[in-house]
Amino acid sequence: MLPLRLAQLIITLATPDQYAEVIALVHRARIRLMQFGTITLQLPPTHQIMAVAWHESQPVAALIASSSNPQSAWIRCCAIDGIAFSDHTAVLAQLAHTLIAHAPVATLYYSGDFYDHWFTDILVGVGFQPQNTIIGLQRSSKLPLSATLQPATLQRLHHADIATVQLIDAHAFDNEWRKNDFEIQQLFHPDTIAFHATIADRSVGYAIAVLHDHGSLLHIVRIAVLPAWRRQGIAQQLLAAVIRYGQQIDAAQISLNTQHDNHAALALYQRAGFQQTNDRHEVIAHAVQANHAGESIRPYAPMP
Repeated sequence: MLPLRLAQLIITLATPDQYAEVIALVHRARIRLMQFGTITLQLPPTHQIMAVAWHESQPVAALIASSSNPQSAWIRCCAIDGIAFSDHTAVLAQLAHTLIAHAPVATLYYSGDFYDHWFTDILVGVGFQPQNTIIGLQRSSKLPLSATLQPATLQRLHHADIATVQLIDAHAFDNEWRKNDFEIQQLFHPDTIAFHATIADRSVGYAIAVLHDHGSLLHIVRIAVLPAWRRQGIAQQLLAAVIRYGQQIDAAQISLNTQHDNHAALALYQRAGFQQTNDRHEVIAHAVQANHAGESIRPYAPMP
């Protein structure tokens, strides 16, 4: 069979009864980009938004976004199979157009990496704009840790405490940084260490970290404090607890990520001995047209 061309395809948003077919496409696709591994494909249908190119009722290309709330969704996966190489860019651009026009959220986001500039360029070509930059920071666990205030009572957090994390997460982060319930559940596994901060028996914050590289790297995934309880030393206390845990298990390095313009967080991490690394992820975004009636969809324009 000859490779398919764009003119032979029909592009739509997939309905929930079509999701299994689209997931099967991702697994067999010769060309695919998938963030967070197969966890992306395990999201429940209520959190999946799929733009799909069909040929004779068979999916041959897809863009998949995951949503954590009605306001935002992140593009996490693209897949192409059986389409002429010369049409790959145009097909992905049309899939992006479909998400821009019809996704049931207010804004779409994508966080690029060093290996996927080609895909970032396609999204920029259809109108995605720079939104933020996620940077990496790291410290040696051998560095001494200064004494910290102890405003809260800290306890270990376990899988059974997911409801606590969900409640804090919903109030501690802006829409684009919130995780849906499934994503929060995936944070808890045997390599996870988590701490829970309470004041007068009220949950006010948490920290979650995960071991990588056979235990040599402890990566802090989330530190969250409810807005009403910030600037009291709780985040510093949680951070110190994670660092001490890393020291106890002899993790060589402790790492984390934050937005480049989150100055309060950067000051906290730098005081604790973290230094910026070369790890950078550019975040781009596009408002969904269904929420902005009257705006035209921008045609694809290749990067110069």
